[in-house]
Amino acid sequence: MPRTTVGSVLVNSALPPDLRDYHRILDKGNTRELARQLAELHPRTYADVMRRLHELGWYMAYRQNATLRLSDLKTPVIKRKLMSKLDEELRAVRTDAERVAVLEKFVPILQDTIYEDALKRDNSLAHQVKAGSRGNPAQLSTLLGSDLISYDHKMRPIPLPIRNSYAEGLTPQEYWAGSYDTRRGEIATKFATPKAGFFGKQLAMAAHRLVVTSDKISTKDSDVGLLLEPTEDMLGYVLARHAGNMPAGTVVTPDVLARLRKRGKKVLVHSVICDRQPRGISAAAAGVRERGRLPSVGENIGVTAAQAYAERLSQSQLNVKNQGGDAAYTGFDFINRLAQVPKVFPGAASVAESDGSVTRIEPAKQGGTYVYINGDQHYVPAEREVTVKVGSKVEAGDVLSDGIPSPAVVAKYKGVGAGRLNFARRFHEAFQRAGMHVHPRNSELVARALVNHVRMREPIGNWLPDDIVEYDALAAAWKPRDGAETVQASRVRPGGYLEMPVLHYSIGTRITPTVAKEIRESGVDLVHKHTEPPPFDVEMVRLMDNPAKTDDWMARMGAFNLRRSTTEAVQRGRTADIHGTSFVPGLAIGTEFGKGRPY
Repeated sequence: MPRTTVGSVLVNSALPPDLRDYHRILDKGNTRELARQLAELHPRTYADVMRRLHELGWYMAYRQNATLRLSDLKTPVIKRKLMSKLDEELRAVRTDAERVAVLEKFVPILQDTIYEDALKRDNSLAHQVKAGSRGNPAQLSTLLGSDLISYDHKMRPIPLPIRNSYAEGLTPQEYWAGSYDTRRGEIATKFATPKAGFFGKQLAMAAHRLVVTSDKISTKDSDVGLLLEPTEDMLGYVLARHAGNMPAGTVVTPDVLARLRKRGKKVLVHSVICDRQPRGISAAAAGVRERGRLPSVGENIGVTAAQAYAERLSQSQLNVKNQGGDAAYTGFDFINRLAQVPKVFPGAASVAESDGSVTRIEPAKQGGTYVYINGDQHYVPAEREVTVKVGSKVEAGDVLSDGIPSPAVVAKYKGVGAGRLNFARRFHEAFQRAGMHVHPRNSELVARALVNHVRMREPIGNWLPDDIVEYDALAAAWKPRDGAETVQASRVRPGGYLEMPVLHYSIGTRITPTVAKEIRESGVDLVHKHTEPPPFDVEMVRLMDNPAKTDDWMARMGAFNLRRSTTEAVQRGRTADIHGTSFVPGLAIGTEFGKGRPY
């Protein structure tokens, strides 16, 4: 018998035998992972198991008198030591800006220290944070440590340090400074649900045509997919190429993942980012969904993904008032900014506009820094820190500073495919940082919908120069141009442009040293390339305008800006497909809804 605890025995008794682990520590991450595995491996008994765990928690909390102690609110000794260090640094500064910089530097230090110290002292509040049942380290620091700094109604930092915790009680000055955050949080709560709801509606309309149209696991697209390290995030993907004795089409289960880890190599898997279905999405690209299986033909996984994000956003926004205008509110603003593609992306990382080497780095007279790449000047604002050095090799679209680059800029320089992958990861990370857990493959669906447009430079078919066209529609109609060549992937060198998709890279992607190296090491067979650039430029369209860029005029009726969209449709003679992947034309006709031909 394993050495364990009574609590571990009680928890494991509620779990299926294959998920029992008497050494598992049920912190926030492991609890989420356990729930995910339970949903994927035991979807039919998921509800019953979760109910038993809930009842066990209720019994221990109420019947066994598990509660907080007065000592849990005692000010930790470590806080006094940190405050002494803070005072030393504050005495050395002269301006309010310097004071604010010191306070902001100490905020994460105080939060981490208070949390770790509370866990060592067996503090009940800290254990709640660790288990993920209530709160986070920032809120624990507010209760036992201090806020240190507050912001006014315009989010300007107040240089008055807040030294006391809420357990100790605030001074009148500290209370006054903190009241701005409280008021802003109350106001934000009133607008939170409408903002998150409207964002969710936009997201659903942008992704609503991502319908599963094929349940066949194809092996002909074995050169297209995501090349991933075998980690927990790979669970639920479908292999695009054979890996050892596991053939293409194998679903990555925990057992399969264990075998992939032993191989120690990257694995090519299907993904919606680069799925080549002429209409909709294949089940293999979608991977195992929330119900623990591959989706069936007709499932609208795009709307499901949008709803998953919208629900998390709505819930997080309701909690804004409890976070002093902190992560949840700024998290929503950042997430919305990622999707709406503003012309000016606040706080964005500076990005290289050309390939080459960093030849010079020097201060700018107006503040900030100039970074020169082969003589071309790039500006890094004063609030950003340069992350490259003289001699560093960079490619167009690479970041030159800290911060997060605008997704539209990355897509512009690196292509639709790389732009989708970048957006998916940034979008998912933003939710993770805000404490909102959503399945990572849902972010790929959102990326597929949002990073999906190009601006034509030359006419192709019915598309004219300056038309904004959906990349998916263009890719479905694309034929390799005259002069294209086919080469062995192992011999690909920098230079030229991809004529057909490879890995997650899309048509027209520049073959840079990074792209060439990844293709050579991927194990794919052939690569189609061209010496001339494609007849289009990547252009990311903001979320609100996204549905209005389809050629189907009836599908546009479920979107926004109807007057402009309808006028353009009339001028260009747009048509509609009532049996397409959009549900809007079918609903408009009424008698035809649900009678569509098989995909």
